[in-house]
Formats: sequence, structure tokens, C-alpha cells
Amino acid sequence: MNIISIILLLWHIVISCCYGAATTSAASAPIAKPNCTTHCGDVAIPYPFGIGPNKDCYLDESFQIDCRHNNSTTSANYSRQVPFLKSVNLEVLSIFPVKDGRQSVRVKNPITFFSCEGKETRQPQNLTGSPFIYSRTANALVAMRCDLFARMISDHGPVSGCGSFCESIKDGNHGFCGGIGCCGGALQTYDVASTSSFEIQSNSSTSDPMGDCKYAFLVDKDWFLFEVPNFWDVKRMDNVPVVLGLDLKRNDYG
Repeated sequence: MNIISIILLLWHIVISCCYGAATTSAASAPIAKPNCTTHCGDVAIPYPFGIGPNKDCYLDESFQIDCRHNNSTTSANYSRQVPFLKSVNLEVLSIFPVKDGRQSVRVKNPITFFSCEGKETRQPQNLTGSPFIYSRTANALVAMRCDLFARMISDHGPVSGCGSFCESIKDGNHGFCGGIGCCGGALQTYDVASTSSFEIQSNSSTSDPMGDCKYAFLVDKDWFLFEVPNFWDVKRMDNVPVVLGLDLKRNDYG
């Protein structure tokens, strides 16, 4: 057991002793350190994460949360605060409780568009140098549109890939992403940190009835399967949720 595991174990013991009389739901809920801000906007910020500049509120700089104001100009969101994981500059959507020595965080991940009018071609954040990785078990590669092969590349080679096909717009897959107009691929490597880009190869001999726009993204599988009513709605988004993982039992943050 390394120093990080010991610190977290002691922290949970202290919390259990101090709040033992609380209700079961309250005692099991993630909690910030005393005198530290508990939320940024609607997102709870439990230890080992914490909001700066007070360094006592988080375990180390990898867990520092930067609470920023939303840039939206709409009246509904004008003053909304949003948390960013400062070490990788990604917006945090939720922080999950520690499970089996692993910490998971759901963050916003950009969709990578190809030949899509009005859309930027952005790549996923490269996590090299941070303690976080893209969770192999929680995420999947998804590519959408007809007659394409997509793969996700890391500094060490391909991480995942899939292919799709369709002959008409009626073939577009509105259910599970099984290869007709939409394909999905599992991550083949456990520690996916140095993901740097997506590549999409299109079969130019076949015209896509849905247009030349194609896109790929790494996504939280549960969100994509259970919270998206229609897969084609993703085209109107700029980001999708993805899950980052951190093994708290590791002896280093490499």
C-alpha cells in the first residue's frame, strides 16, 4: 500500500468516526474536507479532489478543481459555475466514489468531425503526463456515417477501431451501434493515456446519402446506450461524456 492509499484510508476512517451518527445516505455520500467548498455549480467535489487556491482541500495538484464561470451568453446559464480538472483542462460533469482503489471522473470530451460544415476538427485530450487514463471498461470508440473505417491512435499505435456501411438513408442505424451507419469498438489497451488522434478512412466509391460529414468520438458507453434517444442527435453536439480513471494504488502518476 503506497502513501496515497494510506492517506485516503485514513481520511475515510476520520470521516466515518466524525459522522458515524449521520444517516446511511449522508454517511455514504462523497464529502469534501472540513472548511473546503463542497460544490462547483451543481457538481459535488469530494476529497481527494478539491477547489483551489487552498492546497489543503485536495490531495495534490492532479486533483485540483478550477471553478470557472460558464461562457454562455444565454440568460439561463449566464452566471453558472462549472468545474474543470485543472491538470488536464477538461470540464468535469461528475466525480464517482472510489471503488476498488480506483477513482473515476466523467468529463466532457470533444467530438472529432471530418468534412462537417460549421464544425471544428478537434481531437481528444492527450493525458500523457497526468495520472489519469481513459477508462477501458467504461468507454468505447464510436464512429458515425456510411462506409467508413475509424480508428483511435495513441503514441504507441492503434487503440481501437471499427467499420460501418449502409446503402441508403433507410439503413441508418437508430438502435444499437452495430455497424450499419454507426460502429463501435472496445478499447484494446487498459492504460489509455496518450490517445492523440482519430483517423477516418471513407470508401469514396459509395455515396453517403446522409452527406459527407463523418465523425468519431470516445464516449461513456452507459451514457451513449441509455441516455441518448437517437444516436444521430450527437451530430448537433460538440462534446460527449467520457470517463477518466485513476488507480490510487499505483506507486507513481506516470
